[in-house]
Amino acid sequence: MTSQQASQIDRSLAIVLAAVLSIVLLAVRFEERDTIALVDRIAGCLVLQYAQHITCIASLTVAQVIPPPQERGLLGHRLGPDSLWLRPRLSRLLALYHYRR
Repeated sequence: MTSQQASQIDRSLAIVLAAVLSIVLLAVRFEERDTIALVDRIAGCLVLQYAQHITCIASLTVAQVIPPPQERGLLGHRLGPDSLWLRPRLSRLLALYHYRR
């Protein structure tokens, strides 16, 4: 590998890492910012953290929220035949949404 190729790989890696960091920081904002509508925060987290397509998120219902068998305080969401176990902060947002309904 030439030094030019190695330099190009380093630049490409830096771009990818910067993009991932931006996604993570945006997801944290969705988890923490009370100024964003709760449903938007939940949808944003599902898109950013779990790569769920917006059409899938639009069709989700509260009836699909499920508690996991062992972890108290965590929630899951049924997506077709599979269950998606959510991170603690997103579980709290979903529980808050469920409570407010």
